[in-house]
Amino acid sequence: MKCMAQEILENLLSITATKKNIRRLTAHLIVFEKELQQRTEK
Repeated sequence: MKCMAQEILENLLSITATKKNIRRLTAHLIVFEKELQQRTEK
Protein backbone atom coordinates (compact mmCIF):
# COMPACT_ATOMS: atom_id res chain seq x y z
CA MET A 1 0.00 0.00 0.00
CA LYS A 2 2.86 2.39 0.81
CA CYS A 3 4.48 1.73 -2.56
CA MET A 4 1.19 2.44 -4.29
CA ALA A 5 0.84 5.71 -2.38
CA GLN A 6 4.35 6.76 -3.34
CA GLU A 7 3.73 5.91 -6.99
CA ILE A 8 0.50 7.92 -7.05
CA LEU A 9 2.19 10.94 -5.49
CA GLU A 10 5.22 10.92 -7.76
CA ASN A 11 3.79 9.75 -11.08
CA LEU A 12 0.22 10.99 -11.16
CA LEU A 13 0.45 14.12 -9.03
CA SER A 14 4.10 15.04 -9.67
CA ILE A 15 4.63 15.61 -5.95
CA THR A 16 7.79 14.66 -4.14
CA ALA A 17 6.80 11.76 -1.93
CA THR A 18 7.72 12.70 1.62
CA LYS A 19 7.12 10.31 4.49
CA LYS A 20 4.26 12.52 5.72
CA ASN A 21 2.61 12.57 2.28
CA ILE A 22 2.98 8.81 1.87
CA ARG A 23 1.51 8.14 5.31
CA ARG A 24 -1.44 10.44 4.68
CA LEU A 25 -2.21 8.99 1.26
CA THR A 26 -1.77 5.43 2.54
CA ALA A 27 -4.38 6.15 5.21
CA HIS A 28 -6.75 7.48 2.55
CA LEU A 29 -6.18 4.42 0.37
CA ILE A 30 -6.94 2.08 3.28
CA VAL A 31 -10.20 3.91 4.04
CA PHE A 32 -11.11 3.94 0.35
CA GLU A 33 -10.43 0.22 0.08
CA LYS A 34 -12.68 -0.52 3.08
CA GLU A 35 -15.49 1.58 1.60
CA LEU A 36 -15.20 -0.26 -1.70
CA GLN A 37 -15.39 -3.62 0.07
CA GLN A 38 -18.52 -2.54 1.95
CA ARG A 39 -20.20 -1.35 -1.25
CA THR A 40 -19.43 -4.54 -3.14
CA GLU A 41 -20.80 -6.66 -0.27
CA LYS A 42 -24.22 -4.99 -0.49
